[in-house]
Amino acid sequence: MIDKLYNATNLDKEETQYKIYFEQLVTEFGAENEIFIRKEDFNRMLAAGIVNRHSQVAVTIYLKYGCIDIPNPLNLTVIETARNHLISSTSTDLKLNCPN
Repeated sequence: MIDKLYNATNLDKEETQYKIYFEQLVTEFGAENEIFIRKEDFNRMLAAGIVNRHSQVAVTIYLKYGCIDIPNPLNLTVIETARNHLISSTSTDLKLNCPN
């Protein structure tokens, strides 16, 4: 697994394909949270990680899972679920768009 802090000026070819989603997350969550790019399983999975700077609680939103792009990965339900989780009092992390 590889995590790196999202930086729009430092993306590889694959990450650039998902830039629009990362930019949307920066707009939605960037004020209070850090946005990360996560690659797993020999790049067969790509996700956005949102980490609350204060609580260190994370939400992982898969954009690609098992080499298959997730359709509409940042739909309203995903955004609202992530937002509610990050502001809740939970200390556990959350994964979204994960078929398992």
